[in-house]
Amino acid sequence: MAKADIYMVIADFVTTIDGDEVEYHKGEVVEADDPAVKLLPMYFGPLVFRHRRPLIEQATAGPGEKRGV
Repeated sequence: MAKADIYMVIADFVTTIDGDEVEYHKGEVVEADDPAVKLLPMYFGPLVFRHRRPLIEQATAGPGEKRGV
């Protein structure tokens, strides 16, 4: 399996990179070459897209149901 080009932060954390404090927040997306990915890989995971299910109207009434009430 090929390595991902981008990762998602799975938990908020702060780390020091090149003498600067850097904040990472859950849900942010970072590139694979971000220094924190190598330093703290446990805080990163695969990019996840969450989609809501579309509301689908039932076309006909089920047994015992009345529509339009």
